[in-house]
Amino acid sequence: MTKMVAITVASLLFRRHDPTTGGDPLQVVTTRQDVLEHPYDNPSFDFNLVTRALGVSPDPYEPDEGYLPGYATLMARIEIDKGDTHSVSDPPGVPEDDIYRAMIDEDEHELEWHYDPENIDDSFFKADIENVHVLAGAIDQVQFHRFIRGVLQGGSIGNISLTTSALMAVILVETTPSQRTYLIIATGEIVNDDQEIDPVPPIPPPFPDPQLYELHTPNYYGRAPVFVEGMAADITLPYPPDRVEWRALDPTGAPGDPLPMEDLITECRLHLSLNHETLWYKLVISL
Repeated sequence: MTKMVAITVASLLFRRHDPTTGGDPLQVVTTRQDVLEHPYDNPSFDFNLVTRALGVSPDPYEPDEGYLPGYATLMARIEIDKGDTHSVSDPPGVPEDDIYRAMIDEDEHELEWHYDPENIDDSFFKADIENVHVLAGAIDQVQFHRFIRGVLQGGSIGNISLTTSALMAVILVETTPSQRTYLIIATGEIVNDDQEIDPVPPIPPPFPDPQLYELHTPNYYGRAPVFVEGMAADITLPYPPDRVEWRALDPTGAPGDPLPMEDLITECRLHLSLNHETLWYKLVISL
């Protein structure tokens, strides 16, 4: 069920081209020798060789000479071509604040990867786009996430309460002359009853030993029922309450009764609650 609601976000981001594909791309020129060394048909698939053939270093911070650092893929589009000599564009520098931004131009961006080098479990992704707002990862580590575009322009998502990583999104799904309809998605981790998962030991960069992957799988899959961590959160919208209606959706997508909201005169605040027992909501804004 978490995949069901999450795929809605991913589908619209890609199929509707919601993120701006602006900004100068980084270019990688590969040679015939690069292609010959590609292990596409090699049963002992070596991801390090593939990334090098594409001009991206396995080490995200200290790339081999002639390759882009791994973090560059978070900050710019990568264009690949073939030629007589191998070459790559100059990559962007490592940001001092550990926030990797995909720039539209020198002063504007829509996508951010907040990376905590001291504790990668506190990292998260943020998208602030006209039609889609996304928070994914350790999103309760920041008290308020503020937005500057779309339905949340000047608003925020905050007071998020959960114990694991999670996904929150506000997505435009329909526009008519009189109203705009959005999906609000709020979901945490999913587990079976009595499911047990082996702890994963710290893995040094750049890549873990493939033999350690098995530690990511449960050693006991448990049984029904399935539990999903619910989420408590506040969404502040820059619209008065008389222009806003929101309802919890059941697993089939059918809406329930209208939910109350906090009246802030020129704004309103929606209080997402575990008591709603849902992973998604329908939000309608009257124009």
